[in-house]
Amino acid sequence: MRFSWVVVLLSLMLAACSQQPKPTDAVSVWKNHQQQLETLNQWQLRGKVAVIEADKRQSANMVWTQQGEQLAMQLLGPLGAEALSLEFSPGNLEIKAGEQRYSGANDPELQLQQMTGWSVPLADLPRWLIGLPDTEQYLLNDQNRVSEFVSAQQWLIAYPSYMQVGELILPRQINVETPKGQLKIRINQWQINDD
Repeated sequence: MRFSWVVVLLSLMLAACSQQPKPTDAVSVWKNHQQQLETLNQWQLRGKVAVIEADKRQSANMVWTQQGEQLAMQLLGPLGAEALSLEFSPGNLEIKAGEQRYSGANDPELQLQQMTGWSVPLADLPRWLIGLPDTEQYLLNDQNRVSEFVSAQQWLIAYPSYMQVGELILPRQINVETPKGQLKIRINQWQINDD
């Protein structure tokens, strides 16, 4: 009798000391991951971007730095030559594309389109890069990460692969299909600077 009380007591003590189990259902896993991504404030990625249109293909190495609502992007061509430099914060945009320069606050997305021919939703792009959809309608993959969604602009954003970055799982590859063509981003390195 005494032995069974010891076993019961030991079982209760072990149960009390165990950690709470991690969520296993898809919605809980996704919501936890989503909350982690929402807290990212300072990060940088390095990779390659390709723009594919009916009549042309262009590619460049890309460095994207995000600090809160401020972003800086550099596109580098052959031998590291700077093809485009962009700095954006709410209310201001600075672009350098070859000999062209722009600085101002009037409709930054329209200005970027006029200088480069690219229609880019600058406010949404940081979320897309870390794997957060801008809509409640999205599909999850087997690891409960976003596999694709249709953006507010009616673009198809797809995430064919992810990579482990410290405690996070972040996109390795992002494919964007627009009426004008495709944008493919291959990320080689993430650096998370949040404390």
